[in-house]
Amino acid sequence: MVDNGSTESSTLLYLERLAANPRVRVLRDELPFNYADLNNLAVAYIELGRFTEALSRLHSALPLFIDTHDRYGEAVCLVNLADGYRELGQYDLAEDCALRARRAQQAIEDRRGVRFTLQALGDILADSGRTEEATARYEETVAICTELGDRRGMARAHEALGRILRADGQLDAALVHQRAADAIFADIGSPQRTDPAQHDG
Repeated sequence: MVDNGSTESSTLLYLERLAANPRVRVLRDELPFNYADLNNLAVAYIELGRFTEALSRLHSALPLFIDTHDRYGEAVCLVNLADGYRELGQYDLAEDCALRARRAQQAIEDRRGVRFTLQALGDILADSGRTEEATARYEETVAICTELGDRRGMARAHEALGRILRADGQLDAALVHQRAADAIFADIGSPQRTDPAQHDG
């Protein structure tokens, strides 16, 4: 739980009771309150591998996005939660957060956001061994990227499809997707690996 400069006596008493529980850690943050900053700080914690702190920050920020009806912020926060849970191998929680993010993005017709969330959902499903479902999410990602003209996203989705199909023993199909990814990366000037056999995640 993150205490972002609480001053109300009832809140302080509640946080004190929470801190007495050995399963709960209360983190103090004396910076001026900004829930977007809480989310951004959590992303930095994820990148540093400090997943428990990241999840605590994100769980503190999420209700604030919900309470202010900020569906975009809510979705971003949920995708970041999904990423943190995925890194911890808590795939059910990761999937739940990703699905909630997708619903929030669909509610505001954020197709680009849905694209990122589908890719993340595919990664979660792939990591948890649910190959068919992961493949379907990556294929949805390719379709949305095609619709949006997002070639970089399309290449990444093709690359993910190549990875998962290769792991599933579908080598010919994997090679088709890897070649598609490599061709797009070459065309848009993004870094790529030249040997499709090197695409191992």
